[in-house]
Formats: sequence, C-alpha cells, structure tokens
Amino acid sequence: RNQLLDFSRNLRIDLLQSYKSLHAFLLDPSRTELRDKVHAHLHNAIGATQQLLGDPWVITQGQTATVTALRKGLEQLASDSRHLEETRLDPERQYPSLAAGRVYLQPNRNAFNNDIALAISETAEQVGEGESLDIYDQLLEARHLWDQMISNFRLYLANRVGSFDEGSLPIQAQAIDTLYEALQQKLASLAAREDDLGFETAIAVTDMQQHARQWHQGFQRVHTIHKSGTWRADAVLVKTRIEPDLDLITTQLRDLENLIADATAMDMQTLSDIARTQTRLSWLIGGFGILFVILLLISLDRLVFRHLRMLTTAIENEATGKDGVTLPEARFSETGNLLDAFRSMSRQIHERQDDLAHQAMHDALTGLPNRSLLGDRLEQAIHHASRSRGGFALMVLDLDRFKEINDSLGHPVGDTLLCEVGKRLCSTLRDSDTVARFGGDEFGVLISDADAASAAVAAQKIRDALARTFEIGQLKLHVAASIGISLYPRDGQDTQTLVQRADVAMYVAKKNRFGHSFYDASQDEFTIGRLTLINDLRDALAQQGLQLYYQPQMDMAVKEVVGAEALLRWEHPQHGFIRPDEVVNLAEHTGLIIPLTHWVLEEAIAACSQWHASGWRLSIAANLSVHSFRDHELVDIIDATLQRHRLPAEYLVLEITEGTMMADPASAIEILGRLDAMGVRLSIDDFGTGFSSLAYLKQLPVDELKIDRSFVMNMEHDPNDEVIVRSTIDLAHNLRLDVTAEGVETESGWEILAQLGCDNAQGYLVCRPIPRNEFDNWLARTTGRAGGENAVG
Repeated sequence: RNQLLDFSRNLRIDLLQSYKSLHAFLLDPSRTELRDKVHAHLHNAIGATQQLLGDPWVITQGQTATVTALRKGLEQLASDSRHLEETRLDPERQYPSLAAGRVYLQPNRNAFNNDIALAISETAEQVGEGESLDIYDQLLEARHLWDQMISNFRLYLANRVGSFDEGSLPIQAQAIDTLYEALQQKLASLAAREDDLGFETAIAVTDMQQHARQWHQGFQRVHTIHKSGTWRADAVLVKTRIEPDLDLITTQLRDLENLIADATAMDMQTLSDIARTQTRLSWLIGGFGILFVILLLISLDRLVFRHLRMLTTAIENEATGKDGVTLPEARFSETGNLLDAFRSMSRQIHERQDDLAHQAMHDALTGLPNRSLLGDRLEQAIHHASRSRGGFALMVLDLDRFKEINDSLGHPVGDTLLCEVGKRLCSTLRDSDTVARFGGDEFGVLISDADAASAAVAAQKIRDALARTFEIGQLKLHVAASIGISLYPRDGQDTQTLVQRADVAMYVAKKNRFGHSFYDASQDEFTIGRLTLINDLRDALAQQGLQLYYQPQMDMAVKEVVGAEALLRWEHPQHGFIRPDEVVNLAEHTGLIIPLTHWVLEEAIAACSQWHASGWRLSIAANLSVHSFRDHELVDIIDATLQRHRLPAEYLVLEITEGTMMADPASAIEILGRLDAMGVRLSIDDFGTGFSSLAYLKQLPVDELKIDRSFVMNMEHDPNDEVIVRSTIDLAHNLRLDVTAEGVETESGWEILAQLGCDNAQGYLVCRPIPRNEFDNWLARTTGRAGGENAVG
C-alpha cells in the first residue's frame, strides 16, 4: 500500500507539473519546451497507471476498472491539451473574430480607402479649376468620419483583447454605429448631388456606400462574437475541457486513495480483533485454579492486559483519525515489540502525510516554497494589509546568464547553484519574508510590511548578496539577478495582478540592465500610453521623424576608419529620446518593422554612397531583425537600393544576431545565401550572448563576428570575459572571419584586443554615435582632409 501511495503521489505531482507547464505555455506560447514538459508529465502519469494495473492489490481488490478509468481520463487530458496548444498557436482559432475581420472588414476597408482617394483626387482637380469646393469639403468630412470609425474600431479591438476595462465595449460599439450613420448620411447627401459630381466620383460615392455598409455588417458579426462567451477559444477549451478533465482525474485519484485508506483501516481493525482475542484467551487460561488464577490475572493485568487495552484503543483511534493515547513502557519483549511496531507504524503514517503535504507546497530541488505556497501567503498578506491599511512588496527575480552556466558546466552544477542562491536569499532577508522558487532560475520574494523605499533597500541587499562569489567544488561562479517589484496596493490588489506586474518590471530590469525595477505602467506594452506611442511611431516613419546616427569602426592594425554602423534614433516631441530597442520592439509588434528596415537601408546606403563620392571609401553596417527574414522582397529591395545609389555590394554589411538566425535557420540560410551571392557582407552581431549551434555557424556565409560589448567592457576586470573574447577571436580567425569588438572605451581595453589579434574596434574610445553632419566633420578631422561637395566642413 505504501507503493500504491507513492504511485498516487507521483501521479499528483505529474498532474500538477503538467498543468503548471500548460498554464505557462498559454502565457508564452513561444516557449516550445513547455509543451514538451506538459506531455512528458502526462506520459509519466499514464505510464504510472499502466504499472498500477499490474499491482497485485489492484487486481485482488477488483480495482482494475477504477485504474483503467483513471488512465482514460489522463489520455483524454493529454488529447485536450494538444488541442488547446494548437488553438493557442493559431490566432484565427484562438480569436474567431479574426477570420470574420479578414473576410468582411479588411477588403471593404481597402476598397473604401481607394474609392475616397479617387474621389478626392478627381474633385481636387475640379477645385483647382474653381469648381466643386463644397463637394471637396464634404468628401474630406466623409473621409474624416471613416477614419474616426476605423480608429474607434481599433480601440475597440484593443479593449477586447488587451487589459482594459471591458465595460467600455458597448460604448465603443455605439460610437462606431453613430459614426457609421453619420458617414452614410454624408455619402447619401453626396449621392443626391450626382449631377455635380465627376464621373469617377459619382461611381466612387455609390461604391463607398456599399463598402461602408458591408464593413459595418462585418463589424456587427465581430461584435456579436466578442459579446459571446466563446470570443476566445482557448479560454473556452480550458473551462469546458481541461478543467473538467482535471476535476475528473482528481476525483478518480481521491477515490483510489480512499480505497487504499479503507483497506488500511480494515487491517487495523483486524489487529484490534486479534488483540481482543488474545485478551479473552488469557482470561480463559486464567480460570484454572482459584487463588493461582487470581494472582496470575493480577500479574497479567499489570504486565500485559493494560498494555493491550491501551494498544487496542490506540489502534482504534489511529484508524478513525482521533488523537492517540500515551503508551506505557513494556516489561516483556513480546509486548514491547508489539508496542514498538505500533509506534513505528503510526510514526511512518504521520511522516508520509507530512511529506506529501510538504512536497505539494515546496520545490523539490531547493526545499523552498513553490508558486502555490507563495500564492497562499500572498492572499494572507493581502487580507492582513487590507485590514491594517498597510502594504507589502512582491519581487520576481531571474538569474542573469544562468543558462550559460547550466549548459557549459552541466545541470548538477546548475542545480547546486540554485540551492545556494536559495540559501543566500533566505539568509539575507527577514524571517517574516518569504522566498519561493517559481521554476527554472526564477524566484519570488514576498517582503512583508514594505513600501517602495524599503523594497528598494531589500532588492539592493539581494543583489549585493548574489554578487559575492559562489564556490561550488573547485569552481568560482558569479551570478547577477534582474529583479521586478510590484507594490500592494499601488500596483494591484489581487495575487494574479501583482505577480503579472512584477514579471513586467523584471523583464524591464533585464532588458535595460537596471538590476531592479519597479512596475511602471508606461513600460507595460498593454497600456494606453504604449498604444499611443505606436501611432506616434507610425507618424514618425511616414513624416521623416526618425534619424540615423553613425558610429565609426576602426582597423586596429593601421588605426584607420574603415566603416561605420548606422544606429536608429527617435527624439519624441513629448517623451524625449526613445531607446532604439524600444522602437524596434514597437515596430515588431505593429508590423512596422519591415517598412522601418527599408527606410534604414535606404538612408544608410545613400549616406555611404555620398561618402564614396567624397573620397571616403567606407563600408556601412545596418542591423536586420528576425522579421526581416519574413520579408520576401528584402533581397530585391536591397539590390535595387544599391543599384539606385551606385554603391558596390561589398560596402554594405548586414548585421544579424544569433537569436535572429536560430528563429528560423532554414529561412535565414536561404536569404543570407542570396545576399552573399550579391556580394553583400554579413556579420553576426552580439556574438556570444545567444545560444546558437556552431553547426549553423559553419553553414552560414558570414564574413565577420562582432563581440558583444558586455564581454569587451568587463574583460579588464573579469578573466572569464577575457577568455571568452580570446576564444571568439581564435574561432573567427580559424573560420577565416574578421572580428569587430564593440564597447571599446579604454586604452587598456584597446591594447588587450590588439594583443589578441582583433581586427576592428568600435566604441566611445574611437567615437560615440553621432548625427550625419557631425560624423562628416569628424571624418574630415580624423583623415586630415575634407570630403567632396557632399561632406560638411
């Protein structure tokens, strides 16, 4: 029965882990390893039920049907989980309204835009001849009403699929209906003046009425879907299939465990019956001889019977779950053995129950509380803080570069490091605080009775503690952490919101290398401010509101400028400087990344062509994102741009990261091969920070590796970074590749790189990124001569 209980416990653990992995996958479907974990745990659980079917107790007790039903429930859960994953990965299956929008809304919107543009263009020519000014104004008003209706529809979609108040959906839908009625009235008034309209304008107005009506009908279909409970298919699947599957399996497991418990109780009852039989038999034997029997019974009562009665009571209490009795010390070995056996049985039962309860709420590797226990304590902290009008802080902590340690030194070292990190976190914080492990290299910390100031102090203490060297065997390891902090009640008043916002803050801290960061709604990609920033980026791209800065690259052997890297800059009118990675992130999430990439290539190639015309034979480097490899016109556009500006292809260097290549290796190899055939030079940017395979590196037609600045800037103080830089240079040269080091800021750093044989250097020691006119002036000063007519100064 202990083995059966072990099977049951492992089934519960696998079921819990598969559900956690499935939940994490729904939050981040790009992590394919989570899908593997889901099905690995379910596979283990199904295998455990197969072993149960062969267990003698299951067979003799006639529980084969119970275990078979449990296995079928697990198989159904596995099937439903695969269906849920496929739905989550397919946007049109996840959001049924997308198909309706694609079929009904988009074609009519494009057709309406074409018609209104045609009508305005024709009417504008007539206005230029002194006619139709009133019709032209009405067409502009119709276009304004149409644009307002489309903008309201986009906000409606953002509120439906984002994190805004869903109560505003009916209001937004009513606003769209109102704008649609106003638009139809305006178009009707224009149609009534058919004799005053141009030939194409009259046809366009009739078409616009039809397209607007069909678009509005399509919107009504989308609105009907969004009002229904099935507007998001994955949520319906979780509610109607996954959760019922889990409830059924949990019930079946509970029934099986109850059967085992009942069998245990029956065995205890048997022991109790044996004890009673022994008592009666002893009394019968004691009936022989009057005086002798009395003396014998007195002795037996003192030495045996009393113990047996107490043991009987203890066994009955244990079987029924009542508090036990205090057992006496035995005077005979037989009685003592029986009492010891009972004590051992009772202790093992309680220890196993305690172990099961502990394992369900604690991490198996570190022994720390797990996410479930931290959630319980968060609920308690919320209740306490709401009564006392106090507050607390929740931290989500992620170890930086842990995967590199785990992959290079092995999982045993990684596991030991995680345990040591857990111990150091516990010793750094107060006893009233809670340290939990979420999984992987992610930890959660609950700081009780804390405000922003004390939370910042605690975060700094954690960072200082982790900064100290970890000694594991003969290894000395250094780790750092990115910490996200959310505060109660400022950032949320429920567990899910606090955890989600601490996660957002953690990713901001990791991305910006802040160490720790408090939740800021302005950095949350689902806020209204971010949506506004997306519209501003679209306007900036259309109105030349973006700018390229240039940072020179110098040949370390001859100390001559051989090229420059084009770097994107955006000075927002209200928000000031927007970080380049934030601009790229916005563009990637809105579909603007492809036109943005085309604009950068156009500007950079044009600048390089003008330098050549001025006598500066420099190359120009520009970055490509993962989305660039989904642009089927990219190679043709680059070729046309080079031809238009008469720039030889070998002077264009395209930089790609390892992560970009690994996102779709087959597509990357195909596109990079075409670019290489044109003569364009290719460079791997931030080499050493990704997790790509060298097998792909030797297949790619690259010409250069760029060492990430994080290794270059620290190599003077960190021998490990110097080893990485040295190894990268040797690897590149063995593959006949050039090497460019980023982040060169000191003379000593320059000297180390020169001694290691690095080819080119780029960094503040040479020159910071500067605008085009300043770059031309810098070139003139550096080379000792002015350029041609295109050079400034």
